[in-house]
Amino acid sequence: MQSVNQRKASFMSIRNRLLLLPETESTNSYLLDRPELLKTPGLVVRSVRQTAGRGRRGKVWEGGEGNLYCSLVLDPSQYAIPQPSFTLLAGLALYRALENKGMRGHWIKWPNDILWQEKKLAGILTETKQTLYGQRLVLGLGVNLVGGPSQFSAEIATQSVTLEQAGMQVTAIQMLQAFLLAFGEILDAVKVSGLTPFLADWERCCQSLGRQIWHETSQGWAGAKIIGLASDGALKVVDVQGQVQVISGGEVRFAKPNP
Repeated sequence: MQSVNQRKASFMSIRNRLLLLPETESTNSYLLDRPELLKTPGLVVRSVRQTAGRGRRGKVWEGGEGNLYCSLVLDPSQYAIPQPSFTLLAGLALYRALENKGMRGHWIKWPNDILWQEKKLAGILTETKQTLYGQRLVLGLGVNLVGGPSQFSAEIATQSVTLEQAGMQVTAIQMLQAFLLAFGEILDAVKVSGLTPFLADWERCCQSLGRQIWHETSQGWAGAKIIGLASDGALKVVDVQGQVQVISGGEVRFAKPNP
């Protein structure tokens, strides 16, 4: 475990590589469209406003000014873990950061969301690009901090929540700092101990074990029950025939009469 002074020094070194934008379409796209910025692992791009945010599987990420929109450059070759697991580790880091800020009742939904009262509070999007400097992973983070439903479209408003609605007041820079500290600690530990110790912690924070889901397959939607994570961070489920299956991608929804 790092000392407080070490943690502060670590964050300061990241903050010195923080690029702040007044507005951009998407912080992930901003980095991916500028290969020269991908040279430096640890670079963080944060935007005050985001006009065309992107989520997983082509979905839109919405929100008004005052929320956290940022992306971080990583060199995945520095870590001997499967690339999809960066999303899980970032989710765990964000869970811890929120907890450290006093948040309670939040939990992680596989693979990339933080929920509170069954509504989306935050999301993570990871994308990769091959560059002259090697492969780079861009990890985007969106956290709903302020305001209410009026900042979202009608469809998303019923599925989203903000920290302000949860009774908390946290600024974007405070949230970014807390996340980077937590994520840095996890990544440092992963270099020493690997991914396995964090899978059990992720399961503790997901509150989804035993829940019935629908998951998307090439043949349509299939029902299953969540039983945990595989060694690479994929989702382990038991299907309706009682067979253990591993879900590495696709949409996952908590069960209703139909998806």
